[in-house]
Formats: sequence, structure tokens, C-alpha cells
Amino acid sequence: MQQLLTKLQELVPNMPKNKKLSKLEIIQNVIDYIFDLESALESHPA
Repeated sequence: MQQLLTKLQELVPNMPKNKKLSKLEIIQNVIDYIFDLESALESHPA
């Protein structure tokens, strides 16, 4: 599980790389990033 959280932390931009984040903080950052991507897609349809 920790390896997956570390991978998510590496993949999501704007997530602190040098700071130890809790599992909840990592997951919340991932959720926020997904919402940002959805908003970007909705405002710039293909």
C-alpha cells in the first residue's frame, strides 16, 4: 500500500515532494487533482 501511495505522490503535480504526507493528505491531493482535471476538461471541450 505504501508503494502505491508513494507512486501517487510522485505522479500528481503540485504535491509536496520533500514533505512526509499522511495517507489522508495524499489521497485528498489526488482527489483535488482529479477534480481540477475534470474542471479543465469541462471548460475546454474537445
